[in-house]
Amino acid sequence: METVTGVFAASTFHSFGSIMLRTPMDTMMYEQAADSGHYIDEYTVLREIALSIGRVLMLLVLVGVTSVFSIGAFFLLQRLSHLE
Repeated sequence: METVTGVFAASTFHSFGSIMLRTPMDTMMYEQAADSGHYIDEYTVLREIALSIGRVLMLLVLVGVTSVFSIGAFFLLQRLSHLE
């Protein structure tokens, strides 16, 4: 991955793979929420809002970090954010 296009292609491939990996887990989570008597529509909306707010906040942090440090710091933070 020596070019920007290669990095973009790898990132796109990773995103598609992540979606395919998460789909069965998301389905099971929604089914469990519905079985426990929760309103699945409200749960889904609130979950997606929380995820979107988290993504925006992370983007703002990364913009701040990359304006002070090099782009390598972005990749270090990205790696740290995926540790579970």
